[in-house]
Amino acid sequence: MTVDKGKLQKILNKVHHLFDYEYDLEQFGGEYWMDGEEILAALDKGRGGFKGDCDDFALACRKLCRDADIDSRLVFCNMRPGDRHSGHLVLEVDGWILSNTHKWLISRDDLGWEWVSISGYEKGDPWHNVRK
Repeated sequence: MTVDKGKLQKILNKVHHLFDYEYDLEQFGGEYWMDGEEILAALDKGRGGFKGDCDDFALACRKLCRDADIDSRLVFCNMRPGDRHSGHLVLEVDGWILSNTHKWLISRDDLGWEWVSISGYEKGDPWHNVRK
């Protein structure tokens, strides 16, 4: 299945437009992943002010991809290979990456990041350790 890059870019644009980066430690006092209802509420506002970190951004993109029947997977990676403190979560769709660090779709092959683990396509699918 070939993905429509235009649709993906629109999803990425929408989440970037709504999203304000804020560390979980500042917002919640520690690591926190939003659940589906929180993400829906934040996206439904449609006016910006959706505060979160990279996992919240990736989960928001995933929600919109699912709504558009686009298969996607979450990927935990190290932005600086070998540096365990450079962890980052992104959404992967058919080799394209949606990330809060990039305004445009980027090919996973162009990033140079180290893939650590990847989710399945369906809710509840197990995560798998990987290396790229």
